[in-house]
Amino acid sequence: MLFLALPLAAQPVPSWSPDEDILGHLEKQPDNSRFMAALKASGWDVTLRTPGRYTVFAPTNQAFAALPRALAAALVDPRQRDRIRALVGCHIVGREVKFGLGPDGTQVIRTLGGCTLRLTRKGLDIRVTDENGITAKLRMFDVFEANGQIEVIDAVLTPKLPAGAS
Repeated sequence: MLFLALPLAAQPVPSWSPDEDILGHLEKQPDNSRFMAALKASGWDVTLRTPGRYTVFAPTNQAFAALPRALAAALVDPRQRDRIRALVGCHIVGREVKFGLGPDGTQVIRTLGGCTLRLTRKGLDIRVTDENGITAKLRMFDVFEANGQIEVIDAVLTPKLPAGAS
């Protein structure tokens, strides 16, 4: 018997929960608890409770664990609310994102936080790149809820850094 090792690609999750919103879903996901805490600390949870259609790129707890120590500390410091708000805003789009990418396999979208993200797709492999060149791979996509969709990613996206910043 021959077994082939296939690379793991993002897994589509064709779910639909018309009675649950994005926040309700994320609150139940242990692997997105750090993102949920950042959503609440930033105030973006209020936006996601208003009527509308949203796409949320939700980083896993492992993605948050990989952040530089200073940035991770800022995300739990209430005095850093503006910084938290800017970072979390890079993960929320004010519409549903369809992954029908352009002829070159890419799509550019703008987030509610003012970040520009580039989506690239090759088969089921979808990646999101922020303005600083950080690339996140979609690990689970198209979790549809009453007010939009969730795309689980493996990196934390960041707002554009000023020239010379690291």
